[in-house]
Amino acid sequence: MASRSRLGPWLSVASAVAVLAALLWFGDLGAVTDALARLSLSRLLAALALVTVAYALRFGKWHLLVRRLGLPVGPRRSLQVFLAGLMMAVTPAKLGELWKSVLLAQDGIPVARSLPAVAVERLVDFAAITLLASLGLALVWGLWWLVPVTVTVVAAVVVLLRWRSLWTRLLAWLGRRPRLARPARFLGLIAEGAHAILGPLTFLPALALGLTAWGLEGVALWAILDGLGADASWPLAIAAFCAGTLAGVISLLPGGLGTTEAGMVGLLVARGVAQDIAVAATLLGRACTLGYGALVGALSSLFWPAAAKDGGVVDSQRAGEALEAALDGPQRGQ
Repeated sequence: MASRSRLGPWLSVASAVAVLAALLWFGDLGAVTDALARLSLSRLLAALALVTVAYALRFGKWHLLVRRLGLPVGPRRSLQVFLAGLMMAVTPAKLGELWKSVLLAQDGIPVARSLPAVAVERLVDFAAITLLASLGLALVWGLWWLVPVTVTVVAAVVVLLRWRSLWTRLLAWLGRRPRLARPARFLGLIAEGAHAILGPLTFLPALALGLTAWGLEGVALWAILDGLGADASWPLAIAAFCAGTLAGVISLLPGGLGTTEAGMVGLLVARGVAQDIAVAATLLGRACTLGYGALVGALSSLFWPAAAKDGGVVDSQRAGEALEAALDGPQRGQ
């Protein structure tokens, strides 16, 4: 079992590399390289500027959730934690962003209090990506039925997450099963705080910020496509970017590598974009979003480390133990 768990991440990386290699073969490596060389620096900088604004909006969303939860976190500390979380964007479904709770635990904020903000942030992002993907597919392919279906599903999920009595019964049922006790505790931590920040006065502004941010990242892809001479509209770029990102999230591969790129290229080629340009634009788009975010997170951790509030160095072992303790629940006799 241990060897299998160690092998899992390497298999994920290998599969991602295989898909990327297949994309380069599909687009013709030489042609893709020529297309990349044709992009002007001004277009690349424009794409990075759009993504930078998108990340600023996503920070606003994160800080909104933190403040609505009543966590004692100022804007400066919140920004540090947010930037540190960007490094974890390459984890499966960005689950590595649980590191934010680990960092805040160093400030004396229990994981149980901060975890709902991380979970709801992921939920809002997922909802925004899904809504934008459905809207883009409707505008480009005329699949208008996707929009009301997606809106209904998102609304239903929010209502279910706020249904306190349902969660109480579900968690009680899970808690009676030893193998499900830890997952039940994890869900309980999320549900307890999520109920407070999934109300309309918090969820709708957060969703608006998420829609704008992810939409700007889709427009950044359009700027690259246009700079490469592709006859592609901005709705197509947003649809390809968000639908590909959604596929990557569902795949649970680190950063969605491989599946995201394959989905984006497939949608672009399906609407007449040349194979080499589709592959080149996709790779550049991912470099300007996922790669750029991870780089910013790494640099911020290097030059502006998210130390504990008292100025001490983050003790990952102690913080990890706080996360473990939160999931294990209170010990008997305490």
